[in-house]
Amino acid sequence: MENQVSVQKFGVNTGVIYGGISILTLFITYSQGENIKTVLSIVSLVILIGLLYYAITDFKKKNGILTLSNAIKIGLITGVIGGLIYAVYQYLHYTVIDPDFIIEMKETAVEEVERTFVESNASTEEKDAAYKGLEIFTSPFTLATLALFGQMLKSFIIGLVLGLIFKNNQQDY
Repeated sequence: MENQVSVQKFGVNTGVIYGGISILTLFITYSQGENIKTVLSIVSLVILIGLLYYAITDFKKKNGILTLSNAIKIGLITGVIGGLIYAVYQYLHYTVIDPDFIIEMKETAVEEVERTFVESNASTEEKDAAYKGLEIFTSPFTLATLALFGQMLKSFIIGLVLGLIFKNNQQDY
C-alpha cells in the first residue's frame, strides 16, 4: 500500500495561504475605503474556492482516493487555520492599528438605532437592550470571533460541495 498523505498537510497549507489573503483583503479595504469591500469579498470567496479546489484535487491525485469526509476535513482545517490567522489580525487591526474604526462603527450604529427609536416610539427597556447589543456586537473581540466562524462556515460548505463533486471511494489504478 502506498504512503497516504494526511489531510492536515493540505488543510494547514491552504489555511495559511487563505489567512494571508484574508489579511490582505482587510488591509486593502482599510487603505481603499469601504466602497471596494463587496468586490474584495467576492474575489476572496473565489480565491477560497480555487484554493480548496486545488487542495482537494491535489489530495485526491496524491492519494488516489478522496472521501467526502476528507474533503470536508480539508475545508474545515483551512477555515480554522485561515480564520484564526485572520481573526487575530483583525483583532489587532481594530485595537492597535485603527481603533477609531470601532468608534465610528458604534457611532453609526447608535445613529441608526436612535432613528429607529424615533420612528417606533421604543420603550426605555428596548432602548437599553439595543444599546447593550451594540456594545457587544461592535467590540473587536466579537468581530474577530464572528470572522473566525464565518471563515469556518464558508470553507466547510465549499469543502462539502467540492467533496460531493470529486469524491471517489475506491483507489484509482
